[in-house]
Amino acid sequence: MRIASPGGRTSTGGRPDLSSETAGRARRPGKIVTTAPSLKQGIKKFIVRRLRLSDVAPESIGDSDPLFGGGLDLDSVDLLDLVVGVEKEYGIRIATAAEGKEVLASVDALAAHIMRKRASA
Repeated sequence: MRIASPGGRTSTGGRPDLSSETAGRARRPGKIVTTAPSLKQGIKKFIVRRLRLSDVAPESIGDSDPLFGGGLDLDSVDLLDLVVGVEKEYGIRIATAAEGKEVLASVDALAAHIMRKRASA
């Protein structure tokens, strides 16, 4: 049974209908977990925004493209900026430069790292 709430949202059995808010997310009991495709798209947007790459469209970044020494031609300053940004944006701490290079090798690598850390939290 669907019930209209005062805010205009409908709910089912007293629970709010969050279908539009959770698009691209998988639902676990008590948790909302971002799925890999939406996480990767979010990471691409994050990289473009964080590094102010105004001439790069997020969708032009391939999931497995190398972020350093590849098409984006990012350098060590960009690496540091992304490490700080990942900590702020995703709550994931990257402890060493070696870990940063591995985790930030590609969008795929960063997404896998974020999903592993969230799963273990």
